[in-house]
Amino acid sequence: MSAGTGAAPGPASAVVVREVDPATDPRWDAYVGTHPAASAYHRSAWLRVLATEYDQPLTALAGEDAGGRIAGVLPLVRTRGIPFGIGGALGSPRLCSLPRTPAAGPVADHPAATAALLEAGVRRAEALGVRVQLKPVTSDLDGLVPELVGVPWRLTYVLHMPSDPEACCFDSRRRERRLHHLVRKAEADGVSVETGSFADLDDWYRLYLDAMRLHAQPARPRRLFQALLAACEADPAFGRLSVAVVRDGGARRVVAGIFVLNGTETTSYAFTGLDRGAAARSHPVDALVWDAIHRSHAAGLRRFDLGEVPNGHEALATFKLKWGTTPEPVRRYYWPPIPPEEVAETGPSPGSGSRAVAAWRRVPLPVTALAGRIVHRYL
Repeated sequence: MSAGTGAAPGPASAVVVREVDPATDPRWDAYVGTHPAASAYHRSAWLRVLATEYDQPLTALAGEDAGGRIAGVLPLVRTRGIPFGIGGALGSPRLCSLPRTPAAGPVADHPAATAALLEAGVRRAEALGVRVQLKPVTSDLDGLVPELVGVPWRLTYVLHMPSDPEACCFDSRRRERRLHHLVRKAEADGVSVETGSFADLDDWYRLYLDAMRLHAQPARPRRLFQALLAACEADPAFGRLSVAVVRDGGARRVVAGIFVLNGTETTSYAFTGLDRGAAARSHPVDALVWDAIHRSHAAGLRRFDLGEVPNGHEALATFKLKWGTTPEPVRRYYWPPIPPEEVAETGPSPGSGSRAVAAWRRVPLPVTALAGRIVHRYL
């Protein structure tokens, strides 16, 4: 993985891997808070949030050097797997880093520490009789552990920002002016961007359910976002719920919202809720993303990750590309190996006119919320 400042490579035998509790061991957050490759999803705050959604034990591995200093970390959670063998090898129980999380694979100071963490993870999976699934931030795990094999997954769309906080966030002034035009239109239509609170959560969650129904994706349970918002309010540096609101007289209405989560150098855009009528008129999500990018840039973060795009979502990819992002390939690693064709996404794209997708879009939102809670118990 990416080398930490001042770290020197060493043999894997020099790294001792131990299980720790990120909630009580201050070294965990101290390490992931300074490692350049660590994402928001490595932080103990996210690990606690994830535990509220998925009641499965966390295995938090820390590689220690001879002085007891952490030289790498790897969080793992055992998944239940889909019953009755549905989904084949990909749907089987696994030790995952991390389930329902974009990227939280090993981060370490040098390859020897990474290898030691991977070997420890494989040994634990072997003892449990399950598969290992890793979602690394960078795809350089090849050859570190026998039979740990990476396969292509999706593209994630990353905006690389200059280190100078006074410089333009985007790749050109022309793009900045074009995007700012959309933001001014939102402002002219009365849209303002604010930090969301618990008073906004129910309104935002309804918009989120509608967005997930539109894209035929299983929704995450409300308790996840309640815990996530609590974590953001406890530590604003970790993230925030950003909402776009309009006011009509004394009434205040949430028309869009996103969670924005911060790692060491990367901000992750996640979990969009959107009033589709307002979106067609006023571009509230553009206002939210513009605000989030500028906040991240001013805070000195270097990358803004707008996230992965599932198979067939061409309109979503176009939205993310317009911000000047670079599509970067994402790989997932499995032990024992899974053939690439079993990992590749299948099924109809949302724009394909599938009868199943069309029918799903007519399902009441409470039913989609219940279905999402059931599905995510096993993924």
